[in-house]
Amino acid sequence: MLRQFVVVLAVAAPAAAQVNFSGLGRPPGADTSVMTAVSADGRVALGTMFAPTPPDVWVARWTDQGGSERLVEPSNLLAPFANGINSDGSVIVGSGYTNAGLTGYRWTRESGYVLTPGYGFRALSDDAHFIVGNQHLTDRPFRWSEAGGYQFMGDNGTALRASADGSVVIGANAELPGAGWRWTASTGQVSLGDLPLGTDRSEPADISADGSTIVGYAWDDLVPDPNVRPYRWTPEGGYDLLAPLTAAMHTYATGVAADGRTIVGTARFDNSERAVIWTQDGEVHRLDTYLESLGADLSGWTLVSATGISDDGLTIIGNGLRPGGLTEGWIVQIPTPSSALVLALFLRPRRRRG
Repeated sequence: MLRQFVVVLAVAAPAAAQVNFSGLGRPPGADTSVMTAVSADGRVALGTMFAPTPPDVWVARWTDQGGSERLVEPSNLLAPFANGINSDGSVIVGSGYTNAGLTGYRWTRESGYVLTPGYGFRALSDDAHFIVGNQHLTDRPFRWSEAGGYQFMGDNGTALRASADGSVVIGANAELPGAGWRWTASTGQVSLGDLPLGTDRSEPADISADGSTIVGYAWDDLVPDPNVRPYRWTPEGGYDLLAPLTAAMHTYATGVAADGRTIVGTARFDNSERAVIWTQDGEVHRLDTYLESLGADLSGWTLVSATGISDDGLTIIGNGLRPGGLTEGWIVQIPTPSSALVLALFLRPRRRRG
């Protein structure tokens, strides 16, 4: 009886939702674009578009409901680059230039661009309470909040990413052993520790929402053509090298989901690059092959790199070659399994042992 019920339930389940793949697009005048950040909920992504005539840079915001829009900058902001986005995509930070030099900016729909001359912004907490970046000229890394102002995280180093609540920040500092560091208010900048054998420099790239997992890549800075190796780092285990893609010369881990195990990045070969994904079991796959196995239509696209992933691991952004060969940012959304299908699998009769 149970077996019959399961069969009916599985047949009654709605057809599986399609994997949604799309390019960032481009407004008139732009010819190439890159994806730089994705919101924690996966519904908003951030990119930068490039126009060749006259040379110009534009910020673009993509949503799953409305597609891409250019966020028109004020006339005194030149070459704005999009760097960070909060959990629901309502706040964006980045850097650009005015006549006075480097400036950070914070964008919201209500206020537009709010400029902060002398400071470059790289990332922010999920609630947008904290922003991290570097001070211009002195290059000191900082964490900023409206209540506390600028809190400098040492005299040297580049601040790169922050945990969801902003309490943990990662970055790189050539003066620390291995260069990679993790910061909290109580510890300050702390080196990530002993590097894997055969490497002497670490570049952290992303941090999990709870601040417990860092992903990045390491290499031997003294070797003319070093073998770049991807890693996953935790406070308990230190560096754990990830499996490289077969035949790749260099492999980079660049984004991590909230589970700390679903990771995306890039593999570099002699004359090409391809986006990759490490699934929860630690296996590495070419991202295009993985997505096509889920039903994605990538006709004419080459997925060159993956640059970010949502907290649930179901939205991935990156850059590639669109049909025609020009560089364009892309975003892919993987649907969750049907609840009916999950229930059917759960109720499926199991073989008895013995």
